[in-house]
Amino acid sequence: MSEETPIVIDTREQTEAHTLKLITSEQPEGMVFTVNPMGAGTYLKFTDKVKTLQALNAQDMSSKQLLKIQNDLCNLLIPLVSPTEEFKSWAEEAEQKWPIAYQAVMRQIMRFVFGKTYF
Repeated sequence: MSEETPIVIDTREQTEAHTLKLITSEQPEGMVFTVNPMGAGTYLKFTDKVKTLQALNAQDMSSKQLLKIQNDLCNLLIPLVSPTEEFKSWAEEAEQKWPIAYQAVMRQIMRFVFGKTYF
């Protein structure tokens, strides 16, 4: 009888905290944050927003609607980063002043939490 190869599911990406060093022109030495795993309630809210985003993409909806859903997704991710107030402050400023950098950071946090990005 041959042995079956076990199926390996590695959940460490989604269940362990990750360290993020954010280097900016204002903080060239970098700011260190911890990205914590997502709880079940936040996960359900996030997946609902992802489904909405995917449905809107399929329907060729306006960019304003898509940006609102992306913003909602980012708002669910921000509390996962600690120290929370410091990161929230950076995120609010970056979203206004450096939207491309803000999106890049939020996509990386999404990769930490889900192993992939949704926008």
